[in-house]
Amino acid sequence: MALTSGKSNIAFTCQRCMQPVRLDQSFSSIEEHTLAELHLPLYAPPPLDLDESINSGLIDKFIPPVTETSNHGFTIVGGSSSDLSPQSNQLRVNTELMNILSEKTEIDHPLCDECCDTLITLLDNELRCAEEECNQYQEFLRKLETEPDTDDIEALEAQLCDLQKEERALREEINELKIAEATAEDNLQRQKSEQSRLKLQEDQFFREYCRHKRQLSETEDQYQSLDNELRYVEGQLERLGKTNALNATFHIWHNGHFATINTFRLGRLPSEPVDWNEINAAWGQTVLLLNSLARKINFTFYGYQLVPFGNHSYIKVLKTKKKKFFIISKN
Repeated sequence: MALTSGKSNIAFTCQRCMQPVRLDQSFSSIEEHTLAELHLPLYAPPPLDLDESINSGLIDKFIPPVTETSNHGFTIVGGSSSDLSPQSNQLRVNTELMNILSEKTEIDHPLCDECCDTLITLLDNELRCAEEECNQYQEFLRKLETEPDTDDIEALEAQLCDLQKEERALREEINELKIAEATAEDNLQRQKSEQSRLKLQEDQFFREYCRHKRQLSETEDQYQSLDNELRYVEGQLERLGKTNALNATFHIWHNGHFATINTFRLGRLPSEPVDWNEINAAWGQTVLLLNSLARKINFTFYGYQLVPFGNHSYIKVLKTKKKKFFIISKN
């Protein structure tokens, strides 16, 4: 229908591929009578009963008449056909022709050669499939017509009764299964609740375990610390048990010609004059040592009392309260 040859102006496009097409020159020789015949339906409608149509409501449908203004998307510029130029009149006729073709079929026109070939191939395939399906239906219809009717009504009724009984049994079984399913669902919900409770209890026990584990670790650390401290104290006690407190407190030695107690010299010479304060301090250390020895052996001086007082130590006479013997030396 659409050709690429000719000298006519391009006024239409293919409705499938949207490529420009040129119409064949034969379209220019179509008359108004031919267009009017093309407006007629392809198939004759069935006879219409007006009374029945009125009662059924079919006659209420309104179908507008086809006019020159109904162009289905194609716009014609200008007035009536009598006022149009030959080119405009030809364009109007071609547009109306395309509208008629598009109304009569489910395919929009115009189409180019390639799209027409594709459409013809597609329609041929659909026609072949429809013919095969029709042949299958005809074969099945002939088979039904030639097949003798040998079905036993009583046997079918008995089979129907059996099937109904089986259906009732199956329905009862379905009801029992539904009850069992509901029971199982309840048990499942209880088990899930029990699982949740046990999960919470497990989490609580795990927290308690972690807390006791931490306390055990802290107790073990504390025990280890106390054990180390005990060992240190025992070592110190053993070392102190072997140590003489008096020897450690009062170190008695000598320095040249002089005896010393805690590095204080006790005495002096003309060649080495020792300060009297140092000598008095040495005498005070001596009194303190003597008093400590007396306490250690529980010895009591009768009538006298040693009073350690540094470098001013003295001996107190118990019978005479005011009488004191100062163990000091003066220049």
